[in-house]
Amino acid sequence: MAENSWDYLVRAWVEYWGKRRPSQPITFPENEIVVRGSGFRVGDFTGAVYLNVDPNVYIVLTTSDGNLLQVPGGYNRLEPGFYLRHYVDKRTRTITLPEVITATTLDGAKASITLTISYGATDPVRAMKLSRPVETLFTFIKIDAGEYIKKHTHDQIVSNENAAGTEKDNITQYILQQHSTHHAVNRVFAITDIDPQPWGDQKLMGIRLEDRQSTARLELDHKIQGLEQKIAEKEAEIRKIKAQAGTDIQKIEAQTNAEIQKLKAEAEATIEAQRNELEKQRRAWQHQQELDMSISHVLEKMLTIPGYHPNNQELTLLYNRFSQSAIGVPLTDDSKGKSADEVTGAADPLTKTLLTLLRRKPDA
Repeated sequence: MAENSWDYLVRAWVEYWGKRRPSQPITFPENEIVVRGSGFRVGDFTGAVYLNVDPNVYIVLTTSDGNLLQVPGGYNRLEPGFYLRHYVDKRTRTITLPEVITATTLDGAKASITLTISYGATDPVRAMKLSRPVETLFTFIKIDAGEYIKKHTHDQIVSNENAAGTEKDNITQYILQQHSTHHAVNRVFAITDIDPQPWGDQKLMGIRLEDRQSTARLELDHKIQGLEQKIAEKEAEIRKIKAQAGTDIQKIEAQTNAEIQKLKAEAEATIEAQRNELEKQRRAWQHQQELDMSISHVLEKMLTIPGYHPNNQELTLLYNRFSQSAIGVPLTDDSKGKSADEVTGAADPLTKTLLTLLRRKPDA
C-alpha cells in the first residue's frame, strides 16, 4: 500500500532523528540471552518509532497490555502507547559446561562427560517467556548426557582411542535427538554443535587396559606360535622337496652315467672291431706283399737265369698265385657255369702260359 503524504513526512521525520542517535552496544551476561532495555512512548501525532540497534540482537517489545511483540530494527509503525524494549542475543554462542556430567554406567562403573555446546536463539518471543532460558537448556542437556551414560557400558563410552571419535558422534546424536523432544527449549534454541569429551574411572580404566594388553599379548603370542608352526611346516616341506629333488637328480645321474658307459662300451667295441679288422687287413696285405715279393723273386730268376727251373715250393707258390688271379677274373654271362679250366681261358695270355708251364710236373 503506497504511503500518503502525511505518512511519508512522518517517516522522514522519525528516521531523520532516529538515525542521528547512535546505537548503543548491548552486553549480555555469560548465561543470559535477554537484556532489558529502556521504555519509550509512541505518541498519537506520529504513531511510529525508530529503533536504532545492533543487528546481532532481536528486539522484543512489551506493549501496554502486556503482550510481547517482535519488531525489526529501524522504522516501525506502532499503536500509540507505552512500550518496554528487550534485547535477545541473536549470535551463536559456544561454551564449555563447567559442570562435569557423571553417572553410573549400565555395567556399574563410573563415567563422566564434559560438553562444549554451540547454540543460538531462534525464537526471541518464546525466550522471553522462559524464566532462565540458557540454564534451562543446559539443564536438559546435562540430563540427556547423564541418561546416555546410564544406558551404555563403561567400555562403550570410553573404550579406546580408536572408538572415541565414533562414540563422541553417538553422544552428540543422542543429545540432539533428545533436544528435539524438549518442546520447552527446542523452539527457543538451535544447537549447532556438541563436542563431548567422555572419560571414565581411571582405576577401572587402568585395570581394563592391563586386561586388554594381556589379552593382546596372548593373541600376539598365539599368532606368533601359529606363524612359527607354519614356518616349520614350510621348512619341512622345502626339505622334503629338496630330498625328493636330490633323489630324482641321483636317479637321472645314474641313468645318464649308465647310458654314457653303455655308449662308451659300444664305441670301444666298435673301435676295437675296426682296429682288429684293420690289423687283419694289414696283416693280409703284408702277407700278400711278402708273397708278391717272393713270386717276383722267382719270376726274376726264371727270366734272368737261362734254363732255371723253380723247385716244388716255388712252383706251388706260383701256381697258387696265378690260379687265384685267374679265378679272380670277373665272370661274364658267357663264362657262367663253366669249369675252372674254361674260366682260365678268359685270363690274359701271359697268365695262361704261366699256368700251362706250372701244370708240368717238375723232374724228380
